[in-house]
Formats: sequence, C-alpha cells, structure tokens
Amino acid sequence: MIAVYDSNDTFLTDAVVIGDKIEVTNTAVLSCFLELPLGDYGISIYHDVDGDGELDSSLFKIPTEPTGFSNNPKNFIGPPSFEKVMFSFQKDKQSIVIELN
Repeated sequence: MIAVYDSNDTFLTDAVVIGDKIEVTNTAVLSCFLELPLGDYGISIYHDVDGDGELDSSLFKIPTEPTGFSNNPKNFIGPPSFEKVMFSFQKDKQSIVIELN
C-alpha cells in the first residue's frame, strides 16, 4: 500500500494525492512509477502481509507489518512528521528509495 501526501494537514489521513495498492511479487525490491506534478510530497508505504487492507498494529499502536516513509527517517516514536518525510519533486523524472522496517 502506498500513499502520497502534499501537506502537513493531510499527512497520514485519507486525503491522499495518490493512493494505490501494488501487488508484491518480490519481497527484496519493488519498483513503482507515479505521475506527480512538480511540488513537495511525503510518501508512506506498508506491506499488507495478511492482505486485509489495513495496517496491523499492536495494543500500543506500533505497526506489526513492515512500514516505510520517504527520506527513511529513523529514531522516531510514533509516525514521523511531514517535514521529516517531505521531498521536493522538481524534475520530470526522479527516483527515491524507501526502506521498509
């Protein structure tokens, strides 16, 4: 599952610029191509291991399925802020790498 956001106000809400479900065929590397207008964005992804369409979490709301964010922020309690995951899309083609943890 992938979600692209364009502001702090919409980050991690249902108000996504692009939201998509991508079938995983290789658990080592997955490529995805998105068409976005130039601007600032933040991306969140998770691997829906059990296929139920929801991010599973523990009693303390800690994700139990692999998650990742643009800029690969580290050492945070709870979800990172939009400022930590924001990147500027300023070219016709641009690649970013997101690691799942």
